[in-house]
Amino acid sequence: MATISDGLATISDDELDGFVTNAGGPPKERRRSKRMPYASLGMVAPYDGLGIPSDESFWPVQCRDLSRGGVAFYSSVKPMCPSLVVCLGSVGETSCILSCRVIHCTAVSDDGTSTFLVGCEFVERLT
Repeated sequence: MATISDGLATISDDELDGFVTNAGGPPKERRRSKRMPYASLGMVAPYDGLGIPSDESFWPVQCRDLSRGGVAFYSSVKPMCPSLVVCLGSVGETSCILSCRVIHCTAVSDDGTSTFLVGCEFVERLT
């Protein structure tokens, strides 16, 4: 059993394994459904829970992958709110608009420009 030095908390090795990734290998997969490559343009906007935002609120993103539970995309804009609306699909096709929760946002280097890899978990289909 591992113990924090000041004695305020104790955590078992099994519990610790849940927080620490395997140093010699990849992190444990937590997704419930398989990710599929999805190299398509999407649109995102901040979501306040009160309906679909106006067209002016959306900005374009480059999707990276998609699963039944969420989407990952590259964005030149860092999301500044915990919830987004994401619009997937092409013009002329039926698009899918979903609310989602931002799970992670990581700055990535892309030819010297500011780009963020954003991972989101779907919450509700809005259309």
